[in-house]
Amino acid sequence: LSAYGKMLASLTKSKIPAFRLTGPAARLLLLEYHLDPLEVKSTGPRNALLKCDVLQYIASHKLSKVPADRGPSAAVQPEVKFSKRLSRSFTDMPIVQLMKEAADQYSHSKNTIPHSYETADVDVTTLINLVQQGDDNDRVDFAPSIFSFVIRACLLALKKVPEVNVLASGDDVFTSPSVNIGMNVISNDLFKMVVIRDANLMSAHEINLKRKELEEKVHSDTLIDDDCQHPTFSIINLADMHVTKCAEVLLPPQCALLSYGEVYQTVSDENVRCYRVRATLSYNNAVIRDQAALEWLNSFGNFLQHPILLI
Repeated sequence: LSAYGKMLASLTKSKIPAFRLTGPAARLLLLEYHLDPLEVKSTGPRNALLKCDVLQYIASHKLSKVPADRGPSAAVQPEVKFSKRLSRSFTDMPIVQLMKEAADQYSHSKNTIPHSYETADVDVTTLINLVQQGDDNDRVDFAPSIFSFVIRACLLALKKVPEVNVLASGDDVFTSPSVNIGMNVISNDLFKMVVIRDANLMSAHEINLKRKELEEKVHSDTLIDDDCQHPTFSIINLADMHVTKCAEVLLPPQCALLSYGEVYQTVSDENVRCYRVRATLSYNNAVIRDQAALEWLNSFGNFLQHPILLI
């Protein structure tokens, strides 16, 4: 029986008369001090025995609790031995200064900039087929990646909704005359941001080549300052980390950025297998209207869903 069940069983065998009302707190004290309820004067309505009655009796007689009967001693349990794997020690890796500075920047941004988010699941079935065809497609004279198409779709959407292509410095807000696309490249399990300058003046083919060039520079550690500075709109590719969805934090003076995750399979409304990707636009709600952000994301999704428009 549980402790509560044992207490109830004890009460049924106690000498508490049926006609006397006794509260649960008073009953517990009677059990703990092994008292006969008939010896305690009751002062409650209808001769009810109250907790204060029992406490007064205990104080006047200077009583102590009677140790509970533990019953037969339990069998000695064998000592538990933990494996070396559970008890091994770990070494904390030091945080490099660059990571600390980035963490401080993100924390300051999240606490000072009013962030808003718009998310869409974009059907990229046609895009996946186009990428897989590669050079075999008559309309494609280079081997593009999904990332290159995402960049191109962002550029066209920014052209259609220029309100999203803005920068903010203090109280000053201005439209950027050009679009410098910041993009992340994973190297040694770390994100490195590089910038495709004047991407709005490039063709899809030129964007793809420039993206590959910057990725090679990251891996060979040959980046220069001009390759990493002054993005006006950033794109965070989380697919290589097998992340499906994520909302990123803005870094001023940028007022918007797009993050997209790993392509996943699902079933369309017509019960046909399709591929989709989740894209999230993070934006400064004090600068960019919700309607403009939604319009931009819809345009981006439409371009990505019809990749022939991006070539």
